[in-house]
Amino acid sequence: MNKKLILASHGCLAEGMHNAAEMIVGKNKDIYSYGLETYETPQAIYEEAKKLIDEHQDSYIFVVCDLKGGSVYNQMIQLSNIDNVFVIAGMNLAMVLELALLCQITEIKQDILRIVENSKTGVELFDLEKMQSEEEEDRLW
Repeated sequence: MNKKLILASHGCLAEGMHNAAEMIVGKNKDIYSYGLETYETPQAIYEEAKKLIDEHQDSYIFVVCDLKGGSVYNQMIQLSNIDNVFVIAGMNLAMVLELALLCQITEIKQDILRIVENSKTGVELFDLEKMQSEEEEDRLW
């Protein structure tokens, strides 16, 4: 089964994420981006996504939204009742890249959970003081 990736967001985050992903992995005809800056209402984004889904019923469709509980997400979550559609919140570049590069889908839900978990591990606070303290402890031994 093929896959399509829909990025949906407030402002132009979706388009920016799409652009950043293509800078890294190259042009990809299977990524679509819909932001409120262009489409103006969550309903308009929903309608574009629904059209795409209807045209690609033989593909897995990953809908990645910027913010869980936001107006775009609340509109797009309605698509999750379609068997081949999976709605994910908390868009970040690591997640988008991994979904874009997903070549072989084996166990769809496990694949998605792994990708979401991998994207979480890339989020951390850089703490210079803690790092310096650990370096000092290492020098003592």
